[in-house]
Amino acid sequence: MRPNTLIFGRDAEVAAWVARQIPHVGEAGFGPCRAIAVVNGAKPLAAIVYHDFDPKHGVCQISMASNGTEVLIVDGRDGWLATSAALTQITDADFPSGVTSATYQDGFFVVAGDGSGRIYINETPNSGAAWNGADFATAEGDADPTVSVLSDHQELWIFGSRTVEVWINTGNADFPFE
Repeated sequence: MRPNTLIFGRDAEVAAWVARQIPHVGEAGFGPCRAIAVVNGAKPLAAIVYHDFDPKHGVCQISMASNGTEVLIVDGRDGWLATSAALTQITDADFPSGVTSATYQDGFFVVAGDGSGRIYINETPNSGAAWNGADFATAEGDADPTVSVLSDHQELWIFGSRTVEVWINTGNADFPFE
């Protein structure tokens, strides 16, 4: 059995494969983009294409974050958890619907991008399955809609439609990031 391999630098080839998997995209493709894929031998298994979002093709925005044992996947409608054993939909009623961005920091999955201006965290550290509807916060400096989150060097970057804020984990019991 061949090991799975991550490939990058072959953007057009990977994007063409992804386009063929999505109805109504096909030959239209994505245009200029960056792409990565996981392959087994020559067979593509999964891929991500970063491009200018064009909803007319029916392409959804997907974001992923990992805690080392789980991968949280958000698609603008639902949340999913992938482990080495399975891919399952998050069924917790408090999981925020419509989020399009995910990251992971200090035991917490952080999601955003539902148009509310909020960022949300999972309820149980290191587990993406449990969510509490009260575990959210909003940007402090400007209330513009939050569109993305990113964890880098122990900083949580919160990207709004017009602003960016950088938070850290202060250990606050009510909401750890400020």
